[in-house]
Amino acid sequence: MRDQRDIWKKLSEGERHLSVLFVVCSLCSALLFTVKPVQAYMQEETCSVNHFSFAHIRTLSAELTEPAWRTEAGQYFLPGQETAKDPQIKNTSTDGTDELVALRVTFVYQDTCPDEEKRGKPLTDDDMHMLSGILDIDFEADQSGIVHWNRFAGERADGNTQHFYYGPVLRGSPGGDGESTIPLFTKVRFLGETGNAEYDYLRELGGFRILIDGCVCECILGDTLYGLDSPTSAYEAGRFVFP
Repeated sequence: MRDQRDIWKKLSEGERHLSVLFVVCSLCSALLFTVKPVQAYMQEETCSVNHFSFAHIRTLSAELTEPAWRTEAGQYFLPGQETAKDPQIKNTSTDGTDELVALRVTFVYQDTCPDEEKRGKPLTDDDMHMLSGILDIDFEADQSGIVHWNRFAGERADGNTQHFYYGPVLRGSPGGDGESTIPLFTKVRFLGETGNAEYDYLRELGGFRILIDGCVCECILGDTLYGLDSPTSAYEAGRFVFP
């Protein structure tokens, strides 16, 4: 964390930029369907796990990963079958900068959607409602007890776009081996109680993808002007902004 005197020195020099890093990773799941009505074919696109840096007095760097995900484990889905997926952010700042982080999850139509205008766009409310009835994702924000990931106010668990900010400060460490968040979720499961009609409908839509991207801000000790002294303050000040 930076001392309050540092930020005011920075402001006095006319540098009023916020240290904001957008983490955009092609961490996406392409859900396609075989001709068998009870099976769903899940094809994982090449996961591009990248470092994203923003240099401004100090260097912000973060990595978005899925350590438990195995492409071969998610090739086919049957109702009731589940697979491990655990998106999380690691602080990789080489100078030990502490970070405030948030993630966005978006459910979008595949490029194979028959309606070309929908391709790559978020699912409609009706299609998302149908999907949420057969797809179970164990978001940590929805668990009982103390949670670390907090869903933005006013957003629903069945929404086509959902945002979450991480409650603890993500501590940095010299050399880039900083803390990691706990997973936003740990598994994806197709419910076993549903009939084939829902799966046929999804196949007709051409499948869907789950896109995940994030926002990282520098944590500045004692900063009440910009709300960068804690994750909650940053959220309340609207600092987690997604393109």
